[in-house]
Amino acid sequence: MSQALINQGRALSWQQFKILLSHKQTHTNPNEQSVNKAPIKSISKSSHANRNEDYLTAAKAFMDSTTEYPTTKAWFEQWLLPKLKLNPDY
Repeated sequence: MSQALINQGRALSWQQFKILLSHKQTHTNPNEQSVNKAPIKSISKSSHANRNEDYLTAAKAFMDSTTEYPTTKAWFEQWLLPKLKLNPDY
């Protein structure tokens, strides 16, 4: 199945993927189509560090929440749904 997708140009083989990653700005992909990368926005190290800290805090809150509730249903109803601001009708 994956070989069929590769042959149709809808997927890359591992070798094609490695070649794609090895090029910098403008390159030709393994299927001989020109691909232009969009410019990458400059992010300061401090904002990047703050974002990483936010992700770590959110990840820790998520992991801690999975141990705070006695059942999956309780966690789902009391922690996850409120985080998603969802209130299902029962």
